[in-house]
Amino acid sequence: MTLKPEFFFNLAAFEHRALYGKGEPVWAALANLSSYLGSMLAQPGGPPYRSGSDLRIRFPLVQFERSDRVFVAPTAVIKPYTVIEGDAIIDAGASVGPHAFLRGGVIVGRGAKVGHCSEIKHSVLFPFAKAPHRNSILDSLIGWNVNVGGHLVTPNLRADGRTVPVRMSDGRRADTGLKKLGIIAGDGSFFGCAIHFNPGDYFLPNTRLV
Repeated sequence: MTLKPEFFFNLAAFEHRALYGKGEPVWAALANLSSYLGSMLAQPGGPPYRSGSDLRIRFPLVQFERSDRVFVAPTAVIKPYTVIEGDAIIDAGASVGPHAFLRGGVIVGRGAKVGHCSEIKHSVLFPFAKAPHRNSILDSLIGWNVNVGGHLVTPNLRADGRTVPVRMSDGRRADTGLKKLGIIAGDGSFFGCAIHFNPGDYFLPNTRLV
């Protein structure tokens, strides 16, 4: 059994569904994230995004490592003292910060929220996902309308340095080929504060852990 992305996410309405190639498993979006962001950022800026000097004028208290490598929708908000390192796309109606840290290639989907002092690293927040405050979301896929409570960390490395597997429902393990993998949280899931995860944990839609 392959863990297909459509088991977890509504891809039909997702602007960035091209993160997946045909027949790829759900974790493939993380393997494809850097190249996808590169192809998007290589396109001319302009509607529905702005980049470059426009962003430094619009968000003077935000630190961009390279503002030409960040696309921000006109209706998105980046609050003061946020730091963005590397490539990022912040979609319409999204809100980031204050004091947030985005790095390693990030997509913050339409209407999603990254709260005060949260770190998002090499991850995708699907539309209306929420990581409200003091979370570290590392190498993870956070689905539509998922709420991640405060003070959560998504561990993304095995202690032995090997690639991270996922455990299938029949007990078998599938090798993801990824050295770094946090969690995969299906649409509509809810996680309370300070929950402990393991690398490669996945949760089907509407999971509730409190």
